[in-house]
Amino acid sequence: MISKEHLLQQFEQRIFDESYTRIFKCLSLLDEKHLWKKINPNVPAVGNLVLHLSGNARQWILSGLGGQTDNRQRDLEFETHKNIKKTDLIFFTRKFTC
Repeated sequence: MISKEHLLQQFEQRIFDESYTRIFKCLSLLDEKHLWKKINPNVPAVGNLVLHLSGNARQWILSGLGGQTDNRQRDLEFETHKNIKKTDLIFFTRKFTC
């Protein structure tokens, strides 16, 4: 049986050794003006996808397995946040373990 500690360790490895690097690279290639642009009403903007990914990780891993408080506001993840810049999202995703 896989322990909770093992799952948390794997989460940290996958997020910080693999996914964060990919997110950082992709956001670095994106123009700021495209961060909150939707290509059609049914497809979330890149900024929304990053917020949603962060929300999932915090809720399922850090709260569900790690015992941290779940204060997710999922609906806000899909609103346009023009005040959130690309650098804010890069540092936001880095704070998963806080």
